[in-house]
Amino acid sequence: MDDKQHLEWIKSYFKEICQDPNYDNFLGIEMIDLKEGTVSFKLAVSDRHCNIYGTVHGGILASISDITMGATCLTLGKSIVTIDLNISYIRNSQKGSILTSVGQLIGSGNSIIRTEGKVFDERQRLLVVSRASYFITGSFLKNDHP
Repeated sequence: MDDKQHLEWIKSYFKEICQDPNYDNFLGIEMIDLKEGTVSFKLAVSDRHCNIYGTVHGGILASISDITMGATCLTLGKSIVTIDLNISYIRNSQKGSILTSVGQLIGSGNSIIRTEGKVFDERQRLLVVSRASYFITGSFLKNDHP
């Protein structure tokens, strides 16, 4: 399978998995773009994403950041687990906002991949900056997963 076929397979994989009743589906994320080394998702903020103050819960912002940066590793054909995640909350957003999360590869070795992520609101205001390290557990190719 060439790189383009692998990326197309990942896109269809996320379309399918986001229909399942798992955590990614609970969040309601939708893939916007996927290229080797970079991925972006969007999230329409609803009540279920908000804290008692009516703003997006920090755990939701951390989750979408981790999912986006982790998906960036998948574009390299690697199956991973999160080792560490550092997140800086810059500003918050309200219910009704449309958030965009962008993950980008910053380094890849034999056992560890490092990524960075940013989350923006619909006015392109920066909400979150994050970095994460992922341990490579194997490959993430069409023949390796259902």
